[in-house]
Parts: sequence; structure tokens; C-alpha cells
Amino acid sequence: DATSLRALIADRAGDAKTAEINSRRTLSAAPAQPEALNNLAYGLLLSGGDLQEAKTLATKAVAVDPANSSFYDTLARIQLKSGDRDDAVRSFKKAVELGPENLEALVGLVGALQSAGGREPTGQYMTRIDELLKFKPTMAPQLKRELDALRAATKASL
Repeated sequence: DATSLRALIADRAGDAKTAEINSRRTLSAAPAQPEALNNLAYGLLLSGGDLQEAKTLATKAVAVDPANSSFYDTLARIQLKSGDRDDAVRSFKKAVELGPENLEALVGLVGALQSAGGREPTGQYMTRIDELLKFKPTMAPQLKRELDALRAATKASL
């Protein structure tokens, strides 16, 4: 519990190295701890770490807790970065199905769909994002940048 908490605090403070070290310590003591699996996978994704390891960790997190929308979001982002867009779209859709208010998953899904060149319309998801933002107007800076880029891309394609 202590290493898990320390990893979480380090992550929130922006100390990726300490977060990774403590997530790994948590997993050495409890290899099936889903939050540690997911958080380490997401940390590797953000830091440019080993994407295969990140994918393995995220897949394990989903297997341990298949009802967690955020775990599917992490897996989808790793799949997308790995170039596996179709699996990423499926994982994002599962994340949205499990957590209809999961703003991160909705934004990720729109991005994945846009990367396919508009084969599937994104308007319904953008509408849902706008509705959620009425009640949750603040978001993490990284998510805001991602959403702003999606809006700009949508506007440019019109």
C-alpha cells in the first residue's frame, strides 16, 4: 500500500521516475494489482518507454478488472501509439461503453476515428463531450490540448 501511494503521489507531482520505481515495487509485491499495472503502463506510454511492456501491463490490468473504463482507455492509447488503430478504436469504444462519462476515452475515441480519415462519423461523440464539459468544465492540460487539436482538425476538414 505504501509503495502504491508513493507512486500515485509521485505521478501527481510529475515525478515519472519515482512513480515508475514505486509502481514496479508494488507489482513485485502484488503482481496482479490492477491500478499499479495500469498506472505503470500509462507512465511508460507518456514517457516514451517500452510500448510492448506497456501493452502487456495494460492488457493484464484489463484482464484483472474488465469493468474499469479507465483501463481500457490506457490500453487503447497504447494500441493507437503502437499503430494498431482498429484495436484502439475497439478498446476506446469499450471504455466509453463501460464509462459513458469517461471524457478521456471519448476524446481518445474521436482522435482514433479521425486518424482513420473519417471512415466513421465523430459528431455524436463530440456532442457527448460538449455535454459533459457543461458539468465538468475543467480538465487536465494534456486532455485539453488533445481536445483542442481534435476541434481544430474537425474545423479544418469542413
